[in-house]
Amino acid sequence: MGNNKEIQRQQYNRTVAMLKQYRDAQFFIQHTTDEESRQRTAVAVQHITAALEEIQRRRQQAEREEEYTALCMYYMQGYTYEQIEKELNTGKDTPRRWITAAVKELAVMIYGIE
Repeated sequence: MGNNKEIQRQQYNRTVAMLKQYRDAQFFIQHTTDEESRQRTAVAVQHITAALEEIQRRRQQAEREEEYTALCMYYMQGYTYEQIEKELNTGKDTPRRWITAAVKELAVMIYGIE
């Protein structure tokens, strides 16, 4: 079974890895000739896309859309936390907190609860 904290940590880390690979995976889907790999990757990408859209919807509803913006800046555009702090004019460590919280939510959307 493994301990719950450990499982959550693994799911969190896998989610981070998926977010980092998200753009490359979209490129792969468009350019690969390997149909089986394309299908497998497309399913994963659709799942992440749907989860990201849900996070965006939740943040908009809470009028905290800059939290979603920070997530995209970090994972999709390659900004550093420091650059996001400057760009969004936040306090120190705020983008890191926002992004960590969003990734925890995404991990549950992608992997469910153990």
